[in-house]
Amino acid sequence: MRHSFIILCVFFSLIYFLSGCSEKELETNRMTTQTLEQSVDSVANEEEMAVVTFYICGQVKNPGVYTLPEGSRVEDAIVAAGGTLEEADLSQVNLARCVKEEEQITIYAKGEAADSSTDDKIHLNYATKEQLMTLTGIGESKALEIIAYRKEHGGFQTKEELMNISGIKEGTYNKIKDEIVLD
Repeated sequence: MRHSFIILCVFFSLIYFLSGCSEKELETNRMTTQTLEQSVDSVANEEEMAVVTFYICGQVKNPGVYTLPEGSRVEDAIVAAGGTLEEADLSQVNLARCVKEEEQITIYAKGEAADSSTDDKIHLNYATKEQLMTLTGIGESKALEIIAYRKEHGGFQTKEELMNISGIKEGTYNKIKDEIVLD
């Protein structure tokens, strides 16, 4: 990108010296060059910015699908959805957790219980290495293989897909299948 800018500067300088253009024309050329550089920088910044797209629902003012910069927190997602309704119970939500791609975030009302059947389970598509290592038969190397597999394949579509990991056979899978969930 910078290389293109240098070429443009040389080009406009060459035109100036060969054509004997006036100072006013030279200033116009400089302004055009600056505008081109800003455009190139703007496009480069947009291409570099990674984003996550997620769905937020429940006790928020504007439930829906949103896109935020990668690394955004659940708290940022709530702000993007216009904030919470009065009935929202934020004590059931980890506001500091990073939002994951294609995730659903549900903000429950006070007195409404979150689905406790999945609360104590390991979320296969976004568990940390340490969380995966709490599963029977999963050590550090297997946990890292699981993480690499889900990055390479865009996450697990089924729990059974876990058996595609080297060393995780049906016996190990049967021991942990009730301890894991996909999302």
